[in-house]
Amino acid sequence: MNRRFEERFDEMDKRITDLVHTANTIVMVFGGLVVAMMGLVFWDRRTLIEKAKDVTVKHIESDSRLIKVLRELSKTDKRLAEVMKTFGLL
Repeated sequence: MNRRFEERFDEMDKRITDLVHTANTIVMVFGGLVVAMMGLVFWDRRTLIEKAKDVTVKHIESDSRLIKVLRELSKTDKRLAEVMKTFGLL
């Protein structure tokens, strides 16, 4: 009788150990997925910010060339000079 109880306890211990290993595996997989997702988010964010900076710099450069052209034109066109003064560009 004692031996039967020991066998059952051993079986229960094995089942509990298997469940603990399964739970550990699930937690590790979930943790790995979270870390991978965070890495992807940070990488994507950095890439997106760099692209946005490049586009912004291109727009600023083209706008500054346009403003230079308009300033040159405002030297001969009084109406354009007044409009540019109104917006603080001259």
